[in-house]
Amino acid sequence: MKTKLLTLLTAIVTLLCSVGLPALALEEAAVTPMPTTPPNAQGKPYLLDDYDIAPVVLSEWKGTPTLINFFTTWCPWCVKEMPDFLELQRAYGDNLRVVLVHIPSGEDEATARAFIEEEGLMELAFVEDNGFFAYMYSVSGFPYTVVMDAEGYLSSSHPGKMEPEVMRQAVEAAGAVLPEATQAE
Repeated sequence: MKTKLLTLLTAIVTLLCSVGLPALALEEAAVTPMPTTPPNAQGKPYLLDDYDIAPVVLSEWKGTPTLINFFTTWCPWCVKEMPDFLELQRAYGDNLRVVLVHIPSGEDEATARAFIEEEGLMELAFVEDNGFFAYMYSVSGFPYTVVMDAEGYLSSSHPGKMEPEVMRQAVEAAGAVLPEATQAE
């Protein structure tokens, strides 16, 4: 009974985040710095792991506007926007960093890894096992996206599925620019 109730509650929150809150999508967020690798219980910096289990220190992302998307593989809206994130990264190249953070939520690692490989997202995907990163950005449902400027400050947050045009507006508001070759087309 508890499992069914939890599943229903998760579905309702996800639906509300993706359908009921798009008007807030371009709302400017409060100035909040990117976490700069706070120490964990062992006194070591907080890291995300990529799927090759190579740890990444969050402060390494400073210097380039960064879009961070939190997703799960069971979320239909998350799955639908993945190709758009990949296209966004290709369009902006080195002028933008797109980071896809998989939050294990009821799926095993093999399922998640298969999805990420099948979608061609390995270069963008990271996994978070302890929930700290999601907690830092108040992730309350999936998908959830935050956009950071080059200095590591929160530019905007976006609950629910983002349309490609909203993605472009958000990353450009954070300082990302299309390379000249792309702009000329």
